[in-house]
Order: sequence, then C-alpha cells, then structure tokens
Amino acid sequence: MMLVCLIACNLEKARPNKNQYLIIASDCLKSKDVKLFKNFKKSDGINIRIIHLSADSIKYKLRTEGLNSDIDAVILASIYDMNNLDKAQLLQTLPVESFPKQLPTKHISQSKRWAGIGIDPYVFYSIDDTLQKIKTYRNLLKGSRWSSDLTNETNWFPFYSFIARKIAPKSNFNAQTWITQFESNKQNRQSFSDSSGTCKIHLTTYSNYRKNQADKNSIYKKGRLIFPNQHIGGSYYNMVCFGIVKQAPNFTNSLKFFQLILTKAVNDRLNNAFYKFPINSDEASIYSYQQNLRFKKYHVSPVQLVSNYDRLRIILSTLN
Repeated sequence: MMLVCLIACNLEKARPNKNQYLIIASDCLKSKDVKLFKNFKKSDGINIRIIHLSADSIKYKLRTEGLNSDIDAVILASIYDMNNLDKAQLLQTLPVESFPKQLPTKHISQSKRWAGIGIDPYVFYSIDDTLQKIKTYRNLLKGSRWSSDLTNETNWFPFYSFIARKIAPKSNFNAQTWITQFESNKQNRQSFSDSSGTCKIHLTTYSNYRKNQADKNSIYKKGRLIFPNQHIGGSYYNMVCFGIVKQAPNFTNSLKFFQLILTKAVNDRLNNAFYKFPINSDEASIYSYQQNLRFKKYHVSPVQLVSNYDRLRIILSTLN
C-alpha cells in the first residue's frame, strides 16, 4: 500500500512539461543569435536553442543519431549544402499550405523539403577603374585576370549552375568551354592586394564583401563594388536556406518558425545578421546596407538549378 501511494504521488508530480522548444542547427547562426527571435517566445511561448556546426558536421550528426537527434530544423548558408541534406533523405516534406505566401515559389525546392530564405549575390570588386569596363561575368573569360576568396563546392556550384542552364550542352560554346576559360584566368587570392598588383578584379559574394569591409584595414574600403549582368539578365546568387529535419521532435514548432522568418520584419533582421539580402529584396528596407542599393537578380532561382549539379561535378573534375 505504501509503495502504491508513493508511485501515485510521483505520477501526480510528473506532469507534462509546458515549455515548448525548437532546436536549430546552423552554420551561419550562433547561440547568441537567439536574440533575433526574441518575440517568438513572447508570441508563441517557444524557446529557441541554436547549435552552431559546419554543414558537414550537421549532416554527420543527423545521419549517426537518426531518430534520436534533438535537432528540429536547419539553416544553412548555401543551397549546395541544403541540397546535400535533402539528397541524404534527412529532411521532412512540408505541407503545401505551410509555405508562407511571402515566399516566391521559385525559391521552394522541387522536393518541397527546403526553401531559400535570403539572397547572396555574386559580385565584383576592384581597387581601380577596371570595373568601368568589366560589367558581366563573361568579361572574365578572356584577357581579365581575376581572383576570388570562394574556395569550394559550397560556393561555386550555385554560381556555375547558372552557366550550365544558360549555355546549351550541345552548343559550340557550352558550359564546359565557358567554365574552362573562366577558370584559366583565375589567380590566387594574394594577387588581389593593391593597385600595383597583377590582378584588378575580385569575384566574391556580397556577404563576404560586407564581412571583410568591416575590417578597417580591409582592401574593400578602397575600391568599388558592382553587381554584374545588370543589362543582360541580372546577377547570379546563392541563398541561405531553411529545412525541417525528418521526423523532427518539434515539427509543429518548426512550421511556426518557418512562417515567422518569412515575415518582412524578421526576414529583414535575419538577413542583416547574415550580411545578405532579404527574400523580397526589391522592397524598401530599414537597414542602411540596402536602402540605396538596388540590383537586378537573374530571373531563375538557383534553387531551381540544383539538377545541374551532377553535370557540373563531371565538368569541374576535368579541370583538376
């Protein structure tokens, strides 16, 4: 009888936990960035925790832990890495009605398991007047030496996916020819140092430009920025992306969060922290980096071009 009473008392005390949680893994957000979503807890009573890991580490963690993983959602800085999670079958298919109306359909993956939430254009930077003549990506194919701080597939596949789409595989000047000529003019990063250097043009992402510009000794304080292809289609771009983990412990909370980060105020604030442009970057912004800065984006989203990655891998392997 005493044992029964003790068990009954313990059952009475073990009431359901009223606290709601959402755990996000990200390679571009850190634990301190929960402050960006402080109103989420006020409005929905959901506590957010951010785990900062590389994209490869997130993929490894989800694969090894499986259903025992406590991660609910993932935010990654590149389409390339989010697509890898999708191919590894680590993301949950989202209900069609869960995609916010603010999100253009072209930024939703074909699998309906992830979407782009911020825009990161590929830009040129020069420390002299070279950019008066260099205004398109194609200008770098012949005669113009260039450097870049973009170093791996994460950065280059979203860029080259535009080339693979734009140039037909069977044309005389196909994607492989374009990329081969483009790569042949690339110099190492150290070549881009000062006006006396051999390399006048630097290709980077807008987010890298803004991060490096914050350094008071940065070369980015002495030159000029340009968004290429403004008269022939628009600038190419990568995207920061969001997805929900397969069988996420807090799936409903993840959907609520997805809705939240696509609202204008939160999306502006979030992409300001990422050094990227909001998903609807044509609208007015309260942030100084965007108020007087307008650029034309390529009409096709890089989310729609991930099908080109297998062909790109073959092309790039021949250059090594």
